[in-house]
Amino acid sequence: MSNKPIRLGFIGLSTHGWASMALVPPLLQAPLSSKYSLVAVSTSNADSAAASAQKYTELKAAGSSGGDAPVKAYHGPASQIASDPDVDMIAVAINSTFQKEAALSAIEAGKDVFIEWPVGRSLQETQELADAAKRKGVRSLIGAQTRLSGYVDTIKEIIDSGKLGKIVSTSFIGSYPRELLMWGPQVSTSHAYALSASNGVTLLEVGGGHLIDMFAYVFGPIQLSSISTGLFKNQYPTAELVDPSTRQPTGEVRKQETPHQLAFSGSFASGSVFNAHVRGALPASSTSFTWIIDGENGSLKVEENAPFVMSSKPDVHLNGEKVEIKEETPFQKIARAWEDFADGTGKATTLEDALNTKEVLEEIKKSAVAQGLC
Repeated sequence: MSNKPIRLGFIGLSTHGWASMALVPPLLQAPLSSKYSLVAVSTSNADSAAASAQKYTELKAAGSSGGDAPVKAYHGPASQIASDPDVDMIAVAINSTFQKEAALSAIEAGKDVFIEWPVGRSLQETQELADAAKRKGVRSLIGAQTRLSGYVDTIKEIIDSGKLGKIVSTSFIGSYPRELLMWGPQVSTSHAYALSASNGVTLLEVGGGHLIDMFAYVFGPIQLSSISTGLFKNQYPTAELVDPSTRQPTGEVRKQETPHQLAFSGSFASGSVFNAHVRGALPASSTSFTWIIDGENGSLKVEENAPFVMSSKPDVHLNGEKVEIKEETPFQKIARAWEDFADGTGKATTLEDALNTKEVLEEIKKSAVAQGLC
């Protein structure tokens, strides 16, 4: 790969929110500050764009990323930042309803792309993006970083070493607590768009999507024809909207179109089988994450009281003996994904991986419909 830093333009980077909290901080610190340079931001209006550009210009100057050039501010159509000749790569971290349009602008301009999960609202939108990227010959990085968690890497190393022998099956139970204010009796107004299934941000697409991507990374491709859905239950057909700053109800109640309990099974191309139960709306005190992997010569058990996508150091046991897992923050896997893309090592999720995951999710939905589960 080139020794020059990748000049990054960021769509959806404001002074607060997910991108500013999790996606960008690693880029401003060594070693990533020598591999990326944040050169432009784009938001929905001129004021927020100017505030964001000022914040990150100051952070670059104060931090290890250095550099005197101010961060450029764009607002409005994504085509503006995408056409900037000083931008090599565009990151798209916005609401799923606008992801396809913004990412397509970047791809058509010949820019490499980072796209936050779920990569559009539907399989069709993800397909369009993957086709465009292939046609334009651009590289992609997708915000499905769970596969790059330290514990997942350790598990994959154990499996690949042959210590378990041939993998026979894997079983997974995971949950997303109601305190997230998504997919439960109360939903944050900032997440209200997730209430509509048409926006592609249901528990299946998000929780199931991250799980399927991790499964494919560890065990290989899933056979679409093997998918069977055993549970697809919407337990809260309506949700009370909550102010995210006060966590108090607004008084508004809306229809909710997401499963809160979903279970599905199938097999990998290798012949091993899997079953998974993804749960929403449970209290944070519930056991959030249990994962068992059985091989002909041994087994792994993974547990932590945290949603698996946020898990940083679960308890891992190999044949009953504890495996030491390196301590890390929940966001280190994000830094690992950026580094993987810059170095070209090929572990991070790409548009092709995202498309494969979306195809599995579509089969899960089809199976649920065929059985009258939804």
